[in-house]
Amino acid sequence: MQFHERENMFSKRSIWDFKVNRITELLKQIENVGESIIDLTESNPTKVGLNYSCEKTLKPLYNIKNLEYSPDPKGLLDARESICKFYEKNGVFLEPENLLLTSGSSDAYNYIFRLITNPGDEILVSAPSYPLLSYLSQLNDINLKYYKLIYDGEWHIDFDSVKKSLSPRTKIFVCINPNNPTGSYIKRDEYEQISEIALQNNLVIISDEVFWDYNIISDMSSIISFSNCHDVPTFTLNGISKLLALPQMKLGWIVINGPASFRLSAMNRLELISDTFLNVNIPSQNALSKWFETMQNVFNELSERIRKNYDYLLNNINTNIPLQLFNVEGGWNAILRLPNIYKDEEWVEIFLKKSGVYVHPGYFYDFEYESCIVLSLIINPSKFQEGVNNLIDQVLVCSSK
Repeated sequence: MQFHERENMFSKRSIWDFKVNRITELLKQIENVGESIIDLTESNPTKVGLNYSCEKTLKPLYNIKNLEYSPDPKGLLDARESICKFYEKNGVFLEPENLLLTSGSSDAYNYIFRLITNPGDEILVSAPSYPLLSYLSQLNDINLKYYKLIYDGEWHIDFDSVKKSLSPRTKIFVCINPNNPTGSYIKRDEYEQISEIALQNNLVIISDEVFWDYNIISDMSSIISFSNCHDVPTFTLNGISKLLALPQMKLGWIVINGPASFRLSAMNRLELISDTFLNVNIPSQNALSKWFETMQNVFNELSERIRKNYDYLLNNINTNIPLQLFNVEGGWNAILRLPNIYKDEEWVEIFLKKSGVYVHPGYFYDFEYESCIVLSLIINPSKFQEGVNNLIDQVLVCSSK
């Protein structure tokens, strides 16, 4: 009997547009003819020439404990204790029993969505934001509602848009802290308003803090991490993908905060969810305490690189150039607003064809502003500077026509 694919064989949650977009097509064409491209979108720290040490990175994996498989749904106690010690050095005091390890932030979101939402429920997400949450929400049969971030020299939450997006089906308020790609942290006064909204509407908060430690601003006094907040039911996400620049080792965590009764009920359920999948590998858990010690040099190098690249933008984009650099407080990205003579996608195509530089268009991140592009700040500085100079030259050429 021959197989015949039914029209409704696949679930509605996997109905996506697989058509290749124009920018991807253009990239392939350029690559096929062998032309070089300066890629200013790279977000994978293992591909940007950092000084990883095989001994410091891989030696912690050489451990006799890795030959034994005895998983803990929360994650191995030694690993959770090492996370608590890391936070303690930064003035945040956590208990290992309030931590649950995951294979990364996508896994963490998935667990929490399964824990909190039912099909058809809604979550509040900022715009701009990164596309991951759109896919995760669709896979969990829930709907995204957006609240706006507005810019007046720095980014702020537009709480009027929050209130307009709330409905009886809203279950979760998501904060990307600092936001990706705007690089804006949640301020203390914003946290108080978020907490009030959450309590009034029986919401839980997710604070995604994977970029937290990559701060560019020096004064962090008005900034708040949700990992240290206990009044509202909260899940704080982090992991070694960004913190230790080890995305390939697949280890993240959820900090569960809030009233004691919530923490207990949430953890009991999360343990069962985690026990169903057991996604976190044992070697990474056993190596974690050593990695916190040995990967500090890579973190320092990456932090210095981000600041150096951002400073280059600050020093080279001025009133003589028709470009606007949005202020960045932390994270790995910078945003440029270009003249409105072209849309952002058109600008990206021009840069690829004329300058050999690849950047992301703002619409990838649901920017409300037109003609925005997003650059990665973790690129090798010499390559970053060359790419930025090419962009500036091309903008000046286009603006003079």
